[in-house]
Amino acid sequence: MSKSFEKFLSEFKVIEPAKRKQVMDDAQRDLRLCISGKDRFNGLTYSIISRLYCHYAMSIADQKRLDKIGASTINSPQWKDLSEEINAFVSGLPDELREHCYTLPVSGNEVASFATFAVRKKGSYKAGLPMTFVLFLCNLKDSDALKREYLRLMLNQEEQQVPSRLLNALSSRLELPGAQGNVVKPTLGLSLNFEVQQDHYDEMSSFVRSFVHGEDGCGHMVVYRPMRSDPNKIIKSFTAISPPERARNDKHSFVFTHIYKAPKAGGRTRIGSGKILPLEQGLYFVGGQKPQAEKHSPGSNRTPFTSMKILAIRWVDIRAGHSVIPGLVMSTNYTGKLISSRVAIRLSPAQKSDDLDLKPFPASELFENLEKDVEVEKKAIELVLKGEPEQRTAWHYENTQRFGAHLTSNNEEECHELLSEIEREIIKYSNNAPNSASDWRVPDGFIREQGRRSDTLDDTELMAAIGNSLKGTSGSTYEKEGEKFDLWSHVRFAPLQID
Repeated sequence: MSKSFEKFLSEFKVIEPAKRKQVMDDAQRDLRLCISGKDRFNGLTYSIISRLYCHYAMSIADQKRLDKIGASTINSPQWKDLSEEINAFVSGLPDELREHCYTLPVSGNEVASFATFAVRKKGSYKAGLPMTFVLFLCNLKDSDALKREYLRLMLNQEEQQVPSRLLNALSSRLELPGAQGNVVKPTLGLSLNFEVQQDHYDEMSSFVRSFVHGEDGCGHMVVYRPMRSDPNKIIKSFTAISPPERARNDKHSFVFTHIYKAPKAGGRTRIGSGKILPLEQGLYFVGGQKPQAEKHSPGSNRTPFTSMKILAIRWVDIRAGHSVIPGLVMSTNYTGKLISSRVAIRLSPAQKSDDLDLKPFPASELFENLEKDVEVEKKAIELVLKGEPEQRTAWHYENTQRFGAHLTSNNEEECHELLSEIEREIIKYSNNAPNSASDWRVPDGFIREQGRRSDTLDDTELMAAIGNSLKGTSGSTYEKEGEKFDLWSHVRFAPLQID
């Protein structure tokens, strides 16, 4: 084996078994997508990988011609000889890696099928075989076999780099030395088991499926919250919920993906993902978030999360059946500071985050922002309404209330009124300013109230109120002038930064 591949093996064996399996399963999945033409494998296409096999098999024939005195022509590709090399290579692998390979022996026909694009035509392939072919190429890095005269003449620069790029791709997925030579410590997979009541799970399932829409089979939500550095602006993000039947291994979990564009980080996107837990006190979206990696970057799907993403919704708000739902969120802002905030959640038929403008905007422009989103959402609905009459009627009945009647109404005046009501609800639910029924105020810069700011309560008084409420024995209450009130309802604040 080449020294580069031996180093990879030594690092691979020290990774915990669950981590090894996860990485190899993800790589196998990405290879299948690559073979079907739906994606690249860390920047490499199936045609580039398979062409290298064709050239390599021809180089065996050419070497035979050179070794045989008097031979004047190159024989056909030596698939049988190549398969024997592959079998010998796999047999010498440690058990930890060989268990992810194809069960030997690999036949000459199987090598030829992979190298001559017959696999692409069939649309599927045997488990473990593509990874076996990739590992064999990884072992060729720096090997004498790639220095044969035929290969030096026939391989272009991109094909010559295939073994190195494949090995770097696998190393990056293990978070070992990658293409740039940067060393990242291996990570561990941690898990928590939550037991949930069946009726809560059924209610969650019913809720999500009530607004599942589109070809991706997911439910979609737009989330609004005040901006930490400027509460007069709104941060808008996008969340997709995937039902358990779309998962490969988990038969019960509803999974979410959250997309958020950092306001002062050059528009860089952050991505969060996790599971939805239907607990006794509410529905909790629990997961992690991290900067979204560039597409096809090595090991991007295994980059560790940098922080938590938690979103909480009360059952009573879900049962109300409204299209805009209040909630609480704990996450980090674009500077990495932990924050907590009230949020408004709007159910949406939009399919992709790219379809909606996720840049922060002034609260005064919320109505105009909603109008732009409605244009996108109406087009998504029109696709359904062009379907069969039975499907159209059933969809309209089930989803009009969930998404909002403004999306299917043909009355312009009515649509404007309905959209104005949604605007008011978003401002109400996402606003951390004091309740209008209370005479409490918050510090300058902390309130969003019709575009104006108030500064009648300083930081010390605000924190004293919070501290006293946490020490109280009668729940989340604080007494001011002999009158108790609910802290969260009356003394709201911009996203609370946790230093």
